[in-house]
Amino acid sequence: MRGRFAVRPDGSLANKRVFARFTEEEGFPDGMTTDRDGWLWVAHWGGGVVCRYLPDGLLDRSVKLPHAHVTSCAFSGPDLDRLYITTAAGPSDPRGGLFVLEPGVTGLPSYPFGG
Repeated sequence: MRGRFAVRPDGSLANKRVFARFTEEEGFPDGMTTDRDGWLWVAHWGGGVVCRYLPDGLLDRSVKLPHAHVTSCAFSGPDLDRLYITTAAGPSDPRGGLFVLEPGVTGLPSYPFGG
């Protein structure tokens, strides 16, 4: 189970509630990003997939990868229309990898950390 929170004006978190539940076969959520529509893309460590979730936590789509240990995902490219996905090496995967997906949606620009 993974939660979601409301953010108060002072930046603190409130109203914790369940966002999505993951089975052992689906793996554990690792790196994630959001697309321009506000939907969440999650790399599943141990599950070998990247999934897109609606803001209410419902699964929209799942992309299977040839590595079990999916570590992160991020939008890039001139139009932010490519999803770059990284995987880690493990006992069943002697090498990690970098994959590029054209998911039909775009990401949001990033901003430098100000703190």
